[in-house]
Amino acid sequence: MSHLGELEQVVMEAVWAHPPSTVREIADRMRGDADRAYTTVMTTLDRLHRKGLLRREKDGLAWRYDAAMSRAEHERLVADALASALL
Repeated sequence: MSHLGELEQVVMEAVWAHPPSTVREIADRMRGDADRAYTTVMTTLDRLHRKGLLRREKDGLAWRYDAAMSRAEHERLVADALASALL
């Protein structure tokens, strides 16, 4: 389990805060912090899905994303991976 990039972390925080969410909902929530293009958010969500951090379900024409694990579970996995790397 590798550390998330800055944008991946912001997107995961948005998903954890309001599950499940579409790309549009997440992109709209992120407008206040830094204006990210819809396609950038979509690509990031797809990447997180391929990494196994997000689940997705079709909702009409859109995908609805939900975290595959809680924030606490993710933090524990990252800490365990870091401890293993150090040993």
